[in-house]
Amino acid sequence: MNAIQNRARLAASALVFGAALASLAAPIAVGADPEIHVAWDDGPGPFENTHYFVTTDPPASPEFPDVRLQSGSLTWRIWSTDPDNLGEYGDIGVISSPAPENFGVRILDDEDRPGARTVKGIILDPTDPEKHSSIIEARINGHLLEDLFIRKSSSGEGGTGSVRISDHACGDIIMPMVEYLRIGGNAEGDIDIAEVAEDGLLWVVGNLTGSLSVGRVNPGSAVLVWGPELDGQLRIDSMESVTVEILSELTGAMKIDNMIGGSLVIGDTVRPSGSIDIGTIACVGPEELRIDLQPLGGGFEGNLYLGNGIPEDVTVELHDYFPSSGIIDLNDQEVRGHLLLRRGSGTITRGGAVTGLVRLARGTAEFLGTATFAEVAYAGAIYLQDGARLSGTLNIVGSMDGGISLGSCLDWGGRLLVGGDLTGAVMIDSSVMGAIDIGNDVTGQIGIETWASGDITAGGEITGTVSAAGDFEGNICAANMSAGEELPAGVDLNFALGYGRVCGWEVTCVENADCDDGSACTNDYCVDHWCSHTHNTVQCPDVCPPTPARPPHIAPKNRYLSFNPTNLGASVALRVEMTASEYFPDSTGVLGWVGDPVEVPDFNCGTIWRVVDEPLYRDWSADEVIHVGDCEIVPAAAYAIQAIEMSEAVYSDPLVIGTIARPGDKFWGDVVGRVAAGNGEWT
Repeated sequence: MNAIQNRARLAASALVFGAALASLAAPIAVGADPEIHVAWDDGPGPFENTHYFVTTDPPASPEFPDVRLQSGSLTWRIWSTDPDNLGEYGDIGVISSPAPENFGVRILDDEDRPGARTVKGIILDPTDPEKHSSIIEARINGHLLEDLFIRKSSSGEGGTGSVRISDHACGDIIMPMVEYLRIGGNAEGDIDIAEVAEDGLLWVVGNLTGSLSVGRVNPGSAVLVWGPELDGQLRIDSMESVTVEILSELTGAMKIDNMIGGSLVIGDTVRPSGSIDIGTIACVGPEELRIDLQPLGGGFEGNLYLGNGIPEDVTVELHDYFPSSGIIDLNDQEVRGHLLLRRGSGTITRGGAVTGLVRLARGTAEFLGTATFAEVAYAGAIYLQDGARLSGTLNIVGSMDGGISLGSCLDWGGRLLVGGDLTGAVMIDSSVMGAIDIGNDVTGQIGIETWASGDITAGGEITGTVSAAGDFEGNICAANMSAGEELPAGVDLNFALGYGRVCGWEVTCVENADCDDGSACTNDYCVDHWCSHTHNTVQCPDVCPPTPARPPHIAPKNRYLSFNPTNLGASVALRVEMTASEYFPDSTGVLGWVGDPVEVPDFNCGTIWRVVDEPLYRDWSADEVIHVGDCEIVPAAAYAIQAIEMSEAVYSDPLVIGTIARPGDKFWGDVVGRVAAGNGEWT
């Protein structure tokens, strides 16, 4: 090796390793001036001021002498020592190559140790575009203060770099090909790398506060950012079988256009300002691709965009909390691999069909957010594992042909929404306190291992199975279900009295004994969970008390009284008496009698019975439900209905029916006359 030592102080010339030595004197303070060493492997020389120049003229300085390479060589070696401290590294200013030649540089000493403490900049920029430059190896034991630039030739030669910076890189770095780049401190400038070689390494140990842009990362390589914070931007155009490991807190933006195989790890918290954008994910052969978020703890508070969803053999896992600010955007693409969450309240949006696995929570945690998918295919499944609870919303926009499994319960406020048919299975290992809403038919299965107090509704028919092992205290309704009618064959629920409802109507019985009205004149039955009463003509051959109507007529009303006349074959009259009134307390007493039915246009029940002055004795057995409505029937009042035998010698027990103030938010009032044509006034 030929070497020339250039000292930034008065020094004698000497011959070292067979090369000429020269000194460069500069009027600087003793101990502040480094000693610059320059060598190559290209025969005699190199000679100062011929093959290269060392200068301390501004913008250089005696503390940071510039080295300008003039002659082309691929074997340049440059290093700096501190002559006042034996064995210590010195500083170098800007290393440049402003000549139409090819340059290859090592910043190493003659024993391949680090070549400098701090380097101001490295600008290897041949003036001929057909020429190139490379950093064969550079080891800087301190900072890189300004820019680093190397260039590939127009024909694609050169442009490779292997650089180790122990502390901060403060300027911009532009390298066509990185074999090794390690920044031990912060990367404060912008880093632009066209390509990382196979088995290469790009490593920022400190914070990334500028931008890091990489065109292509080749197989076997790794991109690492380990500092406490990544608040800049990281972009990779294409990577294949590569490890990307970000252990920093992510407050900036990260974008990968094309990820083939390999793995991505975001170890720390992703803040609300942080984002991860992956355009395309794909696997190579049998290799599994993994994206691991927060394996070291912290929350995913920012945005994750997956442009082509989650393909087969791809796993995306959030290892810690997914708070309400977090968003996973699946771009209306399928989930064919695995999407695994631990817990949280964030949002999964624009999910396509699920043909793989989606886990929303595990352990004793809960999912309080919203997850939306287009459908769950036959082979797909969405689950909450090991006792986890669904307290948020799981929204399947289309059909559910696969499986949904809740390891614990559908908690208060939790909702399972299926917009289309449910042909698969929904299995809940514990209770249901939230809502299950199916937009169309249920031909599959809804199974609840314990009790339920939430609602189960279907816009279509239930022809599959709906079951709960414990008490059912909620509401169930479907297009082929009505309160008071026989439930579909597959509905197997243990209705709890006082709580269970069918289509909004509270069930009144589970067995005949629940229907005992205390009257010997009635036969009491539980039919389809509602009480029915018939006239016991043996005990009471003449009269029988009227009984409550079955759903839907049992609903409280403000201007009508609905009841079952009950009497079979007997000629009786039905007397109406007001026993109490909030608005008309002085009007209590017998009001009259139920008259003949009158057809009323647009009346929901079709027929209404008015109150008349004289008793109407008749056989009422053809009328299952009677609706009495007239001026005497007012809101917030109580009425007693009695059946009376023709001689008026026998009176039944009264059926007391109350009216309510208003059935909704509208007040009541009587309207007479009609609207006149033309002027819209009442006549």
